[in-house]
Amino acid sequence: MRKTSRHPQISRLSEIFAAFPDPFLRVSTLGQRVMRSPESPLSEAERALVSVYVARLNACATCSAHYSGILRSFGLSSDDLDELAAEPHSVNLAPRLRPILALAKSLTKEPGIDIAPLADGVLAVGWDYRAVVFTVAVTRYVNMVTRLTAGLGPITTAPAPTPFRATGLQPSA
Repeated sequence: MRKTSRHPQISRLSEIFAAFPDPFLRVSTLGQRVMRSPESPLSEAERALVSVYVARLNACATCSAHYSGILRSFGLSSDDLDELAAEPHSVNLAPRLRPILALAKSLTKEPGIDIAPLADGVLAVGWDYRAVVFTVAVTRYVNMVTRLTAGLGPITTAPAPTPFRATGLQPSA
């Protein structure tokens, strides 16, 4: 992380997590468990698709770029993701993923929404309730991370970033 004027230039969100381990180690651990848990009926790739979809809904270019490879694994492009956000039925996507993404979109756009009808849609295409729980968890986690990213300002793609602590910037005690 380089310092420009009074604000550091962040090249990776993980630098913030490393610099402020007390709160962010927990965030990072939560993310790893939500995204990688073997208890989820959604594959890691399906959870990553939910992640990039939520990041796009939140207009987080940094997060969307980070997950661009995920799109390709589903045969989707960045334009497809925009179209999916605007008109879900216009993109060629497995029908059983559509209610998952509908739930993620509603949770992102209307955080206090009653999810019961959306959960019924997930269950109707053959998922069990764990899919609802993990969709909610992934969606809420990505919403938090995208808002954290937006709040810290643009994250650059600077080559070979200097470790945060080496810049002399330290978390306040």
